[in-house]
Amino acid sequence: MTVPPDEEQKLVNFLRQYCPDPPPADPALRDEILARAVLHPHSPRSRWRRWRWAIPPVVAAAILAGWLWPRPSLTTAELEELENYLISSWSASTTIEADPFDDWLQEDDSAFFNDL
Repeated sequence: MTVPPDEEQKLVNFLRQYCPDPPPADPALRDEILARAVLHPHSPRSRWRRWRWAIPPVVAAAILAGWLWPRPSLTTAELEELENYLISSWSASTTIEADPFDDWLQEDDSAFFNDL
């Protein structure tokens, strides 16, 4: 939203006129902030140390959940169907088919090399 220049100047003048005075500066504030910073240094390592206790329980809970979680049971027919599917898809992906361009390249190669 654009404001016309004269309206913008009116707003600036209004804010200058009714702007509250900033509170007086506390002379001891700087020293207090620096003293707290020295007493309680903040570093990424300190944050890591606070949360490091949570890793072993999370790992143990994940292992326990994986061990206790019910696994789907397949019937013998379903297992056979799955095995047949895997065998057919595996053999389809590993068979080497003749390249249709092989014959074309061999015919042109003989003509090309005879001209040299």
